Amino acid sequence: MNRKADPVRRVIALLIDMFLAGIVYEILDLVLFNSLALLVAWALILMRDAPLLPMGSPGKKVMGIKALRTDGKPLCMVTSFKRNLPLVLGYVAHIFFLFAFSLAPHFGRFLAETLASCVFLLILGTEAWKIFTDPAGARLGDILAGTQVVEEY
Repeated sequence: MNRKADPVRRVIALLIDMFLAGIVYEILDLVLFNSLALLVAWALILMRDAPLLPMGSPGKKVMGIKALRTDGKPLCMVTSFKRNLPLVLGYVAHIFFLFAFSLAPHFGRFLAETLASCVFLLILGTEAWKIFTDPAGARLGDILAGTQVVEEY
């Protein structure tokens, strides 16, 4: 039987993966269009648990944990997408608010950035809260995809 992963190690693994996606975004933003660089960074977050890389998520590998389906099988691309979708929704909200407030410029970019940041922090905060309070350590993405994060032996 697999042992539930330590919540602190899960959060650190996520921060590592988001940091790496941010580095890729910044590098690609120098040579590509901003939108394309953003899509690549989102894809890296969405597919971070997919079997594209033999090692899986770099953050999880460093922290000695892994994501599995609740039946114990490895994740596929669709499951990884579902599992990590809540992490990208904050960024999607950011784009939505910037677009919406560009149509009504008197509200300004500041209000758009503020609302987007609140949505992003609410989503990440809920995800972290679920990791620490759920008996199985399941965050919203785990519940959506039917996954669990366990210690790697």
